[in-house]
Amino acid sequence: MINKELVKDLDEDILLQAIAIFIKNAENDLGGLQLAFDRSNTPQVKRISHKLAGSSISVGLEKFHQLAKEIENKEEEITLSDIEALTAAFEEIKTFFRP
Repeated sequence: MINKELVKDLDEDILLQAIAIFIKNAENDLGGLQLAFDRSNTPQVKRISHKLAGSSISVGLEKFHQLAKEIENKEEEITLSDIEALTAAFEEIKTFFRP
């Protein structure tokens, strides 16, 4: 789930705290992402995806980062399946880190 090479300098307790913060913030951001998508606001979808990509890589969540980055950099139309894939990856993270 975590690319340990990306976070090798972080203490495990600090990393877990950072992931908890990521989960809390990403939950809100994903709500905004869905709303922006529903309103066909592509610039806002890309801004939120950029934010999610940056925050996820800082805690070593490489798969989520890659999905968010793909949405941010997508040249063609962003689809519901793109948003759903990112949301599913987030649900995996929540399940893994929250009992």
